[in-house]
Amino acid sequence: MNTELVPIFRGNGVLEYVERQPPQLVADDDVIVRIEACGICGTDLNILAVPPAHKAPPGIVIGHEGVGIVAQVGPAVKHVQPGDRVVIANRLTCGKCDYCRRGLDNQCTNYQTIGTTIDGAFAPTLRAPARALWKIDPSVPRDDAALFEPLSCAVGSIRRAPFQPGDNVAIIGAGPMGLLFALLYRAMGAGKVILLDVAPYRLEFAQEIGMDAALNVTQVDASAEVKRLTGLGADIVVDAVGNQIN
Repeated sequence: MNTELVPIFRGNGVLEYVERQPPQLVADDDVIVRIEACGICGTDLNILAVPPAHKAPPGIVIGHEGVGIVAQVGPAVKHVQPGDRVVIANRLTCGKCDYCRRGLDNQCTNYQTIGTTIDGAFAPTLRAPARALWKIDPSVPRDDAALFEPLSCAVGSIRRAPFQPGDNVAIIGAGPMGLLFALLYRAMGAGKVILLDVAPYRLEFAQEIGMDAALNVTQVDASAEVKRLTGLGADIVVDAVGNQIN
C-alpha cells in the first residue's frame, strides 16, 4: 500500500514528518477526504507553543481548517459521495448528553475535535465522520474554501449579538478573525466599522479593504477616538483577540 508524508505532533512544540499509510474507512459513516489545503489556526500555533497554550496529545495530526475532495465513503453515508468537494466542521458533539439534548451542544461533555483529539487536516488524507463534512461548490477557490471554518465562527458569534443595519461596530483585533467580522458587518450594512490593533501592517490592510478606521491603540486614546468617529460610541464591540493589551 502507498504511504504518505504526515506531520505528527510530538509535544514540546515539535512536528515530525513520518511516512505512514493513509487512513482507511472504519465506521459505516466514515469518509476519506484528499486534502487540498488547510489553514493555520491560532489553535494550531497555541498547540505548538512552548509551553503549550492549548492541549493536544502527542501523536496527533493537527489542523482543522481544511478543504478537500471526497475519495471514499462508508455504506451509511448519504449526503456526500466520491468526487464531492467538502469543508470541515471540526467540533463533533455526541448528541446524547444532557447538554446536547437541551440544544446546548456547545457544552457537550463528550465532544471530540478534528485536529485536536482526532487526526486532522495537515495530513494529505483525512478520515472523518460524515456529519463533520459540508459539501461546497467546486468553483470556490481553494484558499477561500479553507476560510469556511473560521468564517463560520464569526457568523455564529454575530447571530448571538443583536444587530441592526446602521449600527457602529468596533472590533478589537485586526487579525484574520477580526477582519472576517469586519467584512461580515460591512456586508450586513453596518454604519462605521472600526478596527483596533497594535500591528501597523494589520491596520494598513484593514484600511485597504475598506474599513472606516483602523486605530493603533498604542498611539491614540481608542475609547475617545471611537466616540469621536461614531458620535455616541460603538453599538457593538467584538473581542477578536482574547488577550489583554499591555
